Amino acid sequence: MFEYLSTSGEKSVGDITKFINLKQPTVSYHLKEMVVSGLLKKRVDGRGVFYSVGESCPHDGHKCIVQLHAQSAKVSLLNN
Repeated sequence: MFEYLSTSGEKSVGDITKFINLKQPTVSYHLKEMVVSGLLKKRVDGRGVFYSVGESCPHDGHKCIVQLHAQSAKVSLLNN
C-alpha cells in the first residue's frame, strides 16, 4: 500500500482496495495504522477518505528513509 501511494499520489480507500485486491475493512485497518504511525496522511472530503504519503519522518520530522525509498521507486518506474 505504501509503495502504491508513494508512486501514485493521493488515492481513495476504494482505489487502494481495488489495487490491493483485499476487503475494504482490512485495507482500512492497515491504512489507519499507517496514519497513526505517521507514514501516511489522511484527508476527508465529504464522504470520501483519501490517503497520501506523509512528507516527513514520524520520528524526527526530517525526510524519512521510507520516503527516500519511495522517491527512488518512483524514479525507477519513470525510467522504465
